[in-house]
Amino acid sequence: MIGVLVVEDEPLSLMDTADVFSDAGMAVFEARDADEAMVLLAQRDDIGVLITDLDMPSGRISGRDFIRTVTARWPEMGIVVVSGADTPKLGDLPKGVRFLSKPFRAKDLVSAAFAITSRQTGSI
Repeated sequence: MIGVLVVEDEPLSLMDTADVFSDAGMAVFEARDADEAMVLLAQRDDIGVLITDLDMPSGRISGRDFIRTVTARWPEMGIVVVSGADTPKLGDLPKGVRFLSKPFRAKDLVSAAFAITSRQTGSI
């Protein structure tokens, strides 16, 4: 099973988003900032999808730098970026990174993650 890492600095949003994936039957990992997420990504090889907020004021790594680092270090990682405050312009995010504006529907986020895992595993 491919795991989903949810990175969100707002505790309630982190819990709610993690619950959405857990309810969908996916293995879920949580991080409060990019620093925690980098540790998890380095330790685990079962994370294939990253759901991350674009605006993360805590930690040493900004959301944009985190996304660039992940795509460079783990090019096979599927990434969905969410934000309620900032909408990236064309070319702001690496190729293949999906964006959802907050508030989003839980089913849209789960659908994006399942599309990524289907592509990774070759299933339909």
